[in-house]
Amino acid sequence: MEYFQFGFYKKSHDERKKWVGAGFIYEYQLIMNLNIVRDILDDKRKIFKYYKKFVLHILASLEDLISNEEIGTKLLNNPSGKIVFKSSDGKCDIGLLSS
Repeated sequence: MEYFQFGFYKKSHDERKKWVGAGFIYEYQLIMNLNIVRDILDDKRKIFKYYKKFVLHILASLEDLISNEEIGTKLLNNPSGKIVFKSSDGKCDIGLLSS
């Protein structure tokens, strides 16, 4: 999928060697991360929960938005004026929606 999504068919062999794709990342994570960490890395909600001190943007689940109106207001009034909606388990921006 990335081959077409990022136009690798247009890039030279040397240029393609500069990129790391999802397949490589998956194999790297299998070797470098314990099973519990891989579970976290597969779910954007868990990433935010465990690594929130490193996340600079506002992130909210549908449940957060329903239970806390203030979060929705913060999202709507962010400096960029943009909102991105992602599936919590999405890969390669499949199913990505933005406003």
